[in-house]
Amino acid sequence: MEIRTLERKDREPLAALIRRIETFSQEEQDCAIELVDTALTAGNRDYSILVADRGQDGGGLVGYCCYGPTPMTEHAFDLYWIASAPEVRGQGIGAQLVSSMEGDLR
Repeated sequence: MEIRTLERKDREPLAALIRRIETFSQEEQDCAIELVDTALTAGNRDYSILVADRGQDGGGLVGYCCYGPTPMTEHAFDLYWIASAPEVRGQGIGAQLVSSMEGDLR
């Protein structure tokens, strides 16, 4: 599995994954997808997204996290969203995403 930065080609697969997260309300799904679009906008400095990708043969995107700097602070960040596909929960994907996020922030 590869944990990597969001790419434009990931937009639709990630939106589909977000729509499958049963604990997200419709409003939360819409907001999360809006942040994906914002993260893909040129010049964006507010949101970063990492994806957990098993590749085409392994099931594609199976998790993601969205984070960014806390407004009006220095060196503080918020984890806005983190989720994994229902079929891979409990396999450590969330922990890998958080570890990669922490590495990025260091």
